[in-house]
Amino acid sequence: FRAEEKQVVVSSLELADSSAPILINDHIITVEVSRLEHVMRAYNPEGHMVFEYKPNISSSLEIVSVDYEGLTIDVRINNYLHPYELIRLDVRDFRATILVKKRSLKDTRDLVVSREMALSADGTHVPMTLIHRKDTALERTAPTILWGYGGFGLCSVPAYDPFISAWVQRGGIYAIAHVRGDGGWETGWAEGGSGLLKPNTFNDYISCAEHLITSGKTSSRKLIAMGASNGGLTVVASMQKRPDLFACVISMLPVLDMLNMCIGQDYYRCTAWSKDYGNPMIPEDLEVISGYSPLQNIDKDTIYPPCLVMTLGEDMTAHPAHSLKFAATMQELSPQSPCLLFWKDKGGHSDLFKDESGGTDYDAYGVMIAFIDAALKKA
Repeated sequence: FRAEEKQVVVSSLELADSSAPILINDHIITVEVSRLEHVMRAYNPEGHMVFEYKPNISSSLEIVSVDYEGLTIDVRINNYLHPYELIRLDVRDFRATILVKKRSLKDTRDLVVSREMALSADGTHVPMTLIHRKDTALERTAPTILWGYGGFGLCSVPAYDPFISAWVQRGGIYAIAHVRGDGGWETGWAEGGSGLLKPNTFNDYISCAEHLITSGKTSSRKLIAMGASNGGLTVVASMQKRPDLFACVISMLPVLDMLNMCIGQDYYRCTAWSKDYGNPMIPEDLEVISGYSPLQNIDKDTIYPPCLVMTLGEDMTAHPAHSLKFAATMQELSPQSPCLLFWKDKGGHSDLFKDESGGTDYDAYGVMIAFIDAALKKA
C-alpha cells in the first residue's frame, strides 16, 4: 500500500461505537448513527449505498459476528421496549432471518415511544425521547423521570433497561433529554456542549424540564432529575440554576468538584477530560467552570429539592470524593435542603446496581425508589 493509492469511498459517516466497518463480499457494511438511532448500510466499492436496514422501532444495532465464508452477518437489535433481537443477514441478497427474539416480561404493546423538541435558552431545539403507557394520564399528575447525560459526544441510542420498563408500567413517564454534549443528533452537537460552551448542556436540560411542565405532561411536584457520571453533574448543575423545576434529584457516580475534576486520575485521563470540561488552570476556562461547578455554587440561602447522591468506594473514574465533598458541604451550608449519600464499598464506575457476584443489586434500586416515593409525597 502506498499513500498515493488511497481513495475516499464514503466521505463522511458517524459510526456507532459498537461496530466498526466490515469489508465482505465486495461491500462495505457500516452501522451509522442517524438522529439518535442506528442504521445499517452497505456500500459498493464506488461508495454508492446499495442497501439500508432500519428496524420498524427506533433501535440500536450491533454486529456481533461475521462469517466471511458463509457471507452472513449476525446483528443484535436493541430498543426501549424489548431486551434484544438477533438476526442473520445474508450479504449476497441482504435477506434477514430472525435467530432470537427475546421479549420483555411485560406486554409492551400498550407502550408509546415518541420524540418532542424543547426550546433552549439560545433558541436551539433540543430533542427529547418520551416513553410511557398509552393510558398514562398526561395531565400534570404522572411522576416523570428526566434522564440526562450531556458529555464526551456519547449518543443515547435506544437500549432496553428493566428499570425503565418497570417505571412506565407503574404509570410513570420516562424522558431522555438529548442535550448538547451528547452525540448522534447533528453535526457539532457534541462540541456545542463542551469546553467554553459547557453551560449549553445545563440550559438544554432545563429547557427539557420546562417543556415537560409547560406542555402539561407533568409538574414540578412530580419531576425527577436523574443522571449518572457526567449526567450526575448535569442534573445537579441544572438543579442549582433552577431548583424550582424539580421534586427531587438523583445524581449517580457524579463529578461535582470541577475545580479538582481529576481526583484519582492519571495525566492521560485528565487530558482527555479537559477536552470536554476545559482546564481550570487556564483563566478563560476557569471562569466558565467556576460558574457551574456544583461544589462551589451551593447557595446557603436557597432551598434545593431533596438530592440523593449515589457513589462507590472503588470508583476510579468519578472518584467518590466528589460525592462525599458535595454531600458534606450541602449538609453544612444548606441544612434546610435534604442531601443524602448512598455509599457502597465495593464496585467500580459501572457497578452501582450490581452486587458483588455481578447480579442485580436490588437493595440499591430499593433505596432509589424509596427516596423518590418519599420526595414525591413531600413535594
